[in-house]
Amino acid sequence: MREAEAKVTQMLTDNQAKFHAFRELQRLGVQWPHSAPARKEIEGAGFVFRPMMIKRDRCVCETCLVEISGWRPWQNAWAYHDYTRHMVSERPPAAIREPTSCCPTVW
Repeated sequence: MREAEAKVTQMLTDNQAKFHAFRELQRLGVQWPHSAPARKEIEGAGFVFRPMMIKRDRCVCETCLVEISGWRPWQNAWAYHDYTRHMVSERPPAAIREPTSCCPTVW
């Protein structure tokens, strides 16, 4: 355990500027870096915004544990789920999985 603590201490000492920038982001709260319609579409597909220091637009489905980051406007959030892990009652009809004007799908 002491070895791990020493490594963390060393990393914090070597990267103080990054650490303080991260702490400031935590204090302010990380803001969604994309358009509001895109966030609404992604959340409507069942993803929850869970940003990280490097992955600022990271979203996670808490049912199937799929993690997505690096969103692009043409992506369809419905296409990323592992529906085998969702209960049948939680699976959207195929029509809902179609792209919207905000997030069309490119296959």
